[in-house]
Amino acid sequence: MIHQRYFRIICISLLSIIPLSAGILLPIFLINDSETVITLIISWAVTAASIIIITLYSVFCYFSTKKYDPGLRALDYSTLDRFIVKTDVWFFKRLLIFDIDGKYVGMTKIDINGIKSFFLSHLSYYNIIVPLLYRIYDHEGNVICMFKRAGFKSAVVNIFDADGESIGRVEFDEFKTLIKFSGHAFTENGTYQISSEIFFEDAESSLMKLSSFKNRVEYHYIFRDMNNETAELKSPISETEGKAGLAVLALLYYFRW
Repeated sequence: MIHQRYFRIICISLLSIIPLSAGILLPIFLINDSETVITLIISWAVTAASIIIITLYSVFCYFSTKKYDPGLRALDYSTLDRFIVKTDVWFFKRLLIFDIDGKYVGMTKIDINGIKSFFLSHLSYYNIIVPLLYRIYDHEGNVICMFKRAGFKSAVVNIFDADGESIGRVEFDEFKTLIKFSGHAFTENGTYQISSEIFFEDAESSLMKLSSFKNRVEYHYIFRDMNNETAELKSPISETEGKAGLAVLALLYYFRW
């Protein structure tokens, strides 16, 4: 599954050359100043070279990960307590969830069901949680759980199961979330304090942990990426709290990204 992410990077990189070339090279025919023309050509060449390098590296990663694709894994909270999350390359923000062996576990994405949600989803690129429904899916495309901010003026994110029943909530400090996350998760079994380092790195909680210090060398070969944060759910954990833990994990990534 990780190879499909690299395939999307290749496609977007190649497609981006077209508008880039049109935006930089077309004005050349309208400009008489030779120095400006040379500057535009150099800018285009440097940018195009960067895109080509990214594309070539992504091609290498695509074939490497495709050859050793470990497949899929069902979400079982009794045996699966460690995850690696990757931001996907897509029109809207979405996350890919894997186990530590690279097996695809599921996906998180924003529910886009109309013009309003389409435009609101673009606000998520400003490191905020917009009041839209975020769904977490398993490897077969079935909804595991959902979460939604109560409103733009609210510092509460409600967590639901696949049937829309409430299974918890997260309350956060809205001012602190400009640079780090600080808040509490409330589930049926208790309250958990959640705090992250600056810029939402390395979160610590008794419900779940997010650590960049457990980035093993073998992860680099599996994902062809140097940055592989390991997320851990508390163990043992109930199914309901496991869903809440996954929601908190996705929440942190959406705040950061």
